[in-house]
Amino acid sequence: MASTPAATEPAEAPPEPGLDLRPATDADQPLLAALYRATRDDLTRLGDSPAIDALIAMQQRVHAEGQRRQYPCARQWLLRSNGRCVAQLVLDWRPHRLHLIDIAVLPEARGQGVARALLRWAQRQAQIAGVPLDLQVRRDNHPARHLYLNLGFRPGAGDELFEPMRWDPAASSPAAP
Repeated sequence: MASTPAATEPAEAPPEPGLDLRPATDADQPLLAALYRATRDDLTRLGDSPAIDALIAMQQRVHAEGQRRQYPCARQWLLRSNGRCVAQLVLDWRPHRLHLIDIAVLPEARGQGVARALLRWAQRQAQIAGVPLDLQVRRDNHPARHLYLNLGFRPGAGDELFEPMRWDPAASSPAAP
């Protein structure tokens, strides 16, 4: 399957000053591991020991491998704020849609507009390609659900655990800052 130009390089960076978005590379694995660990409260609450560290590293490998298998054309970006990696975004371009696979923001960077900037950027990519942007969110992730709704995503039926959401560029435009 041929990929669109946007699938390999961002069409434009987030407009917010001090933010830099770039594709992740193999050299970024230590950054991605640290980001994964920092965003997995469920695992870090277990304590801090070599066994817990090994469990978290194993979970990250399984998570990354699962994403690669399920979404072989997905692209991963890192967002730096004032020179520090604070978030990642994983998107999968399909012929008729853009699918947000994962967005992760360091706990200390939450509430500062980082996720909003990444989502607005993804909305612009979908708008440029003329395709909808969709995602799935855990129903109990109220801050994320609220953000998605504020950015114009519409909920779908889903199941007890996950709610699909979709943003259609033909019906709306990215929300203003």
